[in-house]
Amino acid sequence: MVKQKTILYVEDSLAMLLTAGMQLERAFPGYHIVLSVGRQDTFSKIESGKIKLEEIALVCTDGRLAEGSKGWEVAEDLVSRGFTGPLLYTSETKIPNGKEVLYLEVGVDKCGDGLIEAIKRHI
Repeated sequence: MVKQKTILYVEDSLAMLLTAGMQLERAFPGYHIVLSVGRQDTFSKIESGKIKLEEIALVCTDGRLAEGSKGWEVAEDLVSRGFTGPLLYTSETKIPNGKEVLYLEVGVDKCGDGLIEAIKRHI
């Protein structure tokens, strides 16, 4: 069994991505924090080996992402590839009906204590 040690954070706002990334690195020093801006970026990192699907402990996604993608599309793609870990939704963008079941928590703060506490509940 592979030890799951990666937190994947998917957000299109560069300022938010970098802020959350620094906070996650401080709060979870034993984890590899991988930042991504969208669906294509996420899966190119998986296909290149930068992210190993079996090592992802938790994923946070925004609603609207770069490349015109949506967070729930990233979640669906990860699940279809075999990801079974927790997914957290960090956006105020309404999730289409039926997609909310992909997430353990919806409306999680994008950064700060709210994000850190939500992640701690699930890893």
